[in-house]
Amino acid sequence: MFCTYLNNSYHFTYDNVKPCCWIKDSPRTQIRITDPELKEKFSVLRQIDDWIPECNYCQDLEIAGTSSPRTLSDVNHVFTDKDTDTVRVELQIDDDCNAACLICGAWNSSTWRQYEERTLKGKTYPSYKWKTTVDERISVVKDLVSFDSVKQLHFFGGEPFNTDTQLTFLKLIEHPESVNIIYITNGSIFPCSETIELWKRFKSVHIGISIDGVGDHFNYLRWPLQWHQIENNLKKYVELAVDNITINSSFTVTPFNIFYIDRYTQWAEEFSMKYDNNSDRISEWFLNPHPVVGSNMDMSCIPPDLKEMIIYKYGKDSRISKILSNDFDVQKCLRMINYLNFHDRHRKSNWTEIFPEIVEYFDIDRLSPLPKKRVWEIKAV
Repeated sequence: MFCTYLNNSYHFTYDNVKPCCWIKDSPRTQIRITDPELKEKFSVLRQIDDWIPECNYCQDLEIAGTSSPRTLSDVNHVFTDKDTDTVRVELQIDDDCNAACLICGAWNSSTWRQYEERTLKGKTYPSYKWKTTVDERISVVKDLVSFDSVKQLHFFGGEPFNTDTQLTFLKLIEHPESVNIIYITNGSIFPCSETIELWKRFKSVHIGISIDGVGDHFNYLRWPLQWHQIENNLKKYVELAVDNITINSSFTVTPFNIFYIDRYTQWAEEFSMKYDNNSDRISEWFLNPHPVVGSNMDMSCIPPDLKEMIIYKYGKDSRISKILSNDFDVQKCLRMINYLNFHDRHRKSNWTEIFPEIVEYFDIDRLSPLPKKRVWEIKAV
């Protein structure tokens, strides 16, 4: 099978469903959950047996010589040749979230929408609103997916521990001892006791905590969350000492944190020495970053001279260097700077003070002869 990840997965993103979370949106790969022919259209996607343009995320990573979600799906022990009916379900259906991270947007966070309404006040695009409710989405998932075949259940946000949506699905699993659970969480909320008790029944539970930096870097990129919240909850996870529960960092790399991976790794090594329960490879959390997709801050915004410095610092054969973009987009980079400046004014922050070592690479005069004062035009990310 060309891609078990693609052919055996459902990824629900609010009003839409597609095979996986990395596949690029198109009329072919993204189907409305309200479509009366949803089941028929989704079955057509199961027939894909070669690269298609929408799979460029995985294809680009593999061409660069590093792992992709496609290749990892074949070694994560969820899918096997002997068990082709195994199903992986990824749920991104509840946008209740307590953060407004710079790589995210109003489409995926209730806090982002509230913030946008205050700062933009209707001057540009209105806050993003999905057409279906959480309850309607839950109903569609139940109808489309055979939970008897589910072997991996993956929860995205919003923030999954902000509501009881994830609990609803945990309770649908009749044989949890054969099911793996994965969460992507911002780490600011520790799960309730009912959740933790249910976890003990599952084959494994993996907590991927979105940590895109440490200290002030985290505070800036994951605003308005605070680093001390995450450190305290990390300690709680380690102290659980439950055999089937593991944690790691779900590290998204951007033009503003990729230079500092060595600093984050140093923190991870120190934290590991203090709190590691010998089951989590904490010291390696930041060494396998995934590049941000569909954001104002993607890899094409990294100037060539900064790219050269990163390759020199980490080595051309490191994953860090391999995920760098070969195509620098100066206009997108300038828009990113204006995007950050806009939010700095409203969040009372200053990216040049938070990331001083890389400021020179993003100097507007150095990048382009265009005027320094530009109007940031907000767009959905």
